[in-house]
Amino acid sequence: MRISDFSTLRILVLGDVMLDEYIQAQVSRISPEAPVPVARISNQWAVPGGAANVARNLTRLGCNTTLAGVAGQDAAGETLRQLLLDEGINNALYLSPDEPTSRKIRIVAQNQQMLRLDQEETGPLSEEQHEGLLAMLQKTLPGCQAVVLSDYAKGVLTRMPDGRCLAEEAITLCRRLNIPVLVDPKGTDWERYKGAHCVTPNTLECSLTAGYDCTRREALEAAVPQLCANFGLERLLVTRSSKGMALFTAKEPPLYIKAQAREVVDVSGAGDTVIAVLAACRACGLPWAEAAGLANQAAGVVVRKAGTSPISREEFEPLLNPAQHNPPHLVGLSALLEMTRRWRAEGSVIVFTNGCFDLLSHGHIRLIKEAAAQGDKLIVALNSDASVKRLRGEG
Repeated sequence: MRISDFSTLRILVLGDVMLDEYIQAQVSRISPEAPVPVARISNQWAVPGGAANVARNLTRLGCNTTLAGVAGQDAAGETLRQLLLDEGINNALYLSPDEPTSRKIRIVAQNQQMLRLDQEETGPLSEEQHEGLLAMLQKTLPGCQAVVLSDYAKGVLTRMPDGRCLAEEAITLCRRLNIPVLVDPKGTDWERYKGAHCVTPNTLECSLTAGYDCTRREALEAAVPQLCANFGLERLLVTRSSKGMALFTAKEPPLYIKAQAREVVDVSGAGDTVIAVLAACRACGLPWAEAAGLANQAAGVVVRKAGTSPISREEFEPLLNPAQHNPPHLVGLSALLEMTRRWRAEGSVIVFTNGCFDLLSHGHIRLIKEAAAQGDKLIVALNSDASVKRLRGEG
């Protein structure tokens, strides 16, 4: 199967769904009532959040995506369901009359978050919710090429008082059907994820579960094999913030993937993009290492956007074929100045290097590759004949 065949994939996302709401405001004065800024609302919008953002990423890539979780029978739930319909996401939500839809309300001014308000009730599933979602899984799983468990510790994947856990049951069903399961974890009860094909914790989550600091490579390399053995996991893709990612697979040396050198605007939802791209690429049959590399690059795209934003197919395509979508151009100075002006307006990181390149050597190629890795657009300048003569001599 070719990587371009995302449209043929059926992927199920199970987890904690929420509504991410944004209130954009302008602050110009301090309140006379109390020493707090007065924020004047200029714009408001909402997007699917949590597990729903994973589904949103998958759908934007072209996958046929089903979302399962719990939402309330309230105004926020109605808004969320309409947003899912607009995105083309198959809705398999259990609608609860007794619980509110989880909401994260962010107040943003001057491109900075001033405050976040959370409205939610957390806790394990009720008996009715559990049975409803389990019946949905049994009906929906056949024909899926991958399943993502998106755990935000709101209750869908939490262990119930009687010991049952929907995460465990979902993994068991997937194993029977030979469907790969990828988990974005939360908390330290990783026993729930036993048998998963891949878990994608960040360094802090690894540290909390291992019981010691895993920031340094040596500590991480000691902790991860033990975590895999303890919880029956095939592999871990550890996200390491500005250090990139590390893919750990049994009986193979770890693969360290450098972070993309980009300006970070907002990290909200970056983990959702990572696991969505990883799941889609694996469902297409791509090797884990290559899928992880593309997930890393995709995260580098979305952190440059404000708010919870998915990666689109149009943004993902250049990651697959960078030479085809970003071919080299030979331009003069006036055209170059116009191009750089446009790139800056788009927020691109521009890198410049130059040389004589009289004989193109391995050193030159290494220079160009390293320069390209530092940003989004690379300008390679060729020294003038006069400059080359000063540096190299006549002839």
